[in-house]
Formats: sequence, C-alpha cells, structure tokens
Amino acid sequence: MIERLAELNRVLLAATAIAQPGQSITQASVLRQCESTVIESMMPDHRLSINFAGTVGLVATKADRIEVTEMGKEFLALNPEHTYDLTADQKRMLIRNQYLSGINRLGTLQVLKCFTKEYDAQTFRWSESDSQPMLGDRLLIEHLIQLGVLQRRESFLEVNTEYVDAVATLLTDGKGWTPKDIEEYYREKREIGDIAEELMFAYEKERVRRAGGKVECLCINHVSKLRPDVGYDMESFNGQNPGMVHDRFIEVKGARGVHTRFFMSDNEIKVAKKLKDRYWIYFVGGIEKRMRTAKNKPLLFQNPAESILNNPKYKKTPQGVLVEEIV
Repeated sequence: MIERLAELNRVLLAATAIAQPGQSITQASVLRQCESTVIESMMPDHRLSINFAGTVGLVATKADRIEVTEMGKEFLALNPEHTYDLTADQKRMLIRNQYLSGINRLGTLQVLKCFTKEYDAQTFRWSESDSQPMLGDRLLIEHLIQLGVLQRRESFLEVNTEYVDAVATLLTDGKGWTPKDIEEYYREKREIGDIAEELMFAYEKERVRRAGGKVECLCINHVSKLRPDVGYDMESFNGQNPGMVHDRFIEVKGARGVHTRFFMSDNEIKVAKKLKDRYWIYFVGGIEKRMRTAKNKPLLFQNPAESILNNPKYKKTPQGVLVEEIV
C-alpha cells in the first residue's frame, strides 16, 4: 500500500502526459515523469505507487509496459483540473469500488469490526482506551481517514455520519455485525427520534397556547408519519393566526447525548432554503429512553439555511450538513 492516496493522481497524470492514445508505455518512462513532478517536497516510492494503481485497477502492467485502464480514465475524468489531491468524486469512487467493495473490502471490514455502536452520536466509534485492539493494516486505516470514511477525533476514531448507512450495510453483509445488531442500532435511532418528536409536539402545543393561539395549538399537524419526505415533522403556528394558515414548519432532531449534534439531509436543506424564516429545527438532547423525557431544554434554530449553512463553525459534507456543538 501507499502512504498517500493522492499519489494515484500523480501516476495517472504522468502516464497520460506521455502516452499516445491506445498505446502502452514503459514503466521506466512513467517513473521518470513522476520523478520530474515534486509536490510539497515529497518524493515517495513511485514504483510502489504504480503497483498500487495496478492493484486497484487504474492501470494495467505487463512486463515493463503500463497502460491506463478504462477505470483509470474514468477516475482521472473526475479530476478535470488535474490537481494532485483527490477530488470529492474520486474519493467517493474509491470508497465504493475499492474499500466498501473490491480489493480492500475485507481489510476495511476487519478495521470496522472493532468499532462499537455509538447511539448518542448515531455513528460507529473506536477508542484506544475503551474498545478492543484495532485490527487491520495501519495504512488502510490511514486511507479510510484520507477518504473521509473515518474521522479522527481527540481520543477516538468515528465513522463519518454520511457513510454510516454504507458501513452498516458492509458490517451486515460481511458478518462483522449480525443483522440483529444492525436492526438494534437503527431501532434505537428510530426510538430516539420518536421520543424527540413526542416531546417537541407537546412543547410546541404549549408554546403556541402561551403565544395566544388558543385554537391554533389544537391544530398543529404531526406530518412526519404520513408524509415522511416533506422535509419537516410538524406544521405549526407562530401564535395567533386568524386565517389558520400554518406559518411555522418544524424539523425535530433528538439525541441521547447532551451536546448538540445532528445531521441535516439534502431534502431538509432544500426545504429550509425554500421556507426561510418559516422553517425551524428543534433539537432536544439528553433523551432518557426509559422515562421518555429529556435532560436538556430544546434548542430552536430559525431559518437554518442562513443560521446554520452560513455559519463556519458547522461541518459541511457532500450529502448535507453535520451540525455539531464546539466544546
């Protein structure tokens, strides 16, 4: 394996720079081309990089000849600016084809089997102090971090929220976890979400009543069960509304943990941008499952398309926004 996956771009760019269409070239010529490109004062073992590019199917080697494969051309096309660093699309292609599937699937599974369910954060986590010893190749772990599948925290590693479902599927299919384990994980997520919605429906009813909406508080719609793709959970009122037109649309987020941490999906972001000040996120943390209560008071975010998306302290991902309190 190689230290930096970005070296795949160096190999492919070097090969395509000197190759004629449809022709193979010598490995020696590719090595010379790679050596002529110094990036960040780095000069890795380019033979190792070429071999790894062949292992993942981006180039084909025979004797001393090398040729960029169709997969390699598709991979390079995802880097239209011909940069050294991997693009987001290149990372996703490697994740799907080579790490969740393909040549590195079993190695990835071996690493992830050491992770435990983290219900509060709704992800999988490994801690050097609390988890079983990490299995798997050190470089493969580093690759998963470079690709964004794993995130390195102060004292632990965790699966990036956007890849939780894909990792859960891998663990189920690969027998790293049993289907019962995965179902338990998602059942927990659903149960916490249901409790959060139940608590926030009662909260919202009382809030509207106190705002003078004597009738309005009786007309709040809990729409998430009937219309799960609408982008919010409740249709409510800011207060009194003579026309009885819903003017507050609420997406509920909940967690067992006491710190603010939730994920906004693409659909929620789209609806939030459309509804602007009429769209709210209610987050309630510290949920107690057995008592169906919460330690924390709810946090209310109005117009999250502005208050969250334009706030640099919140983490952004290709599939949405991970909102996380800085502590």
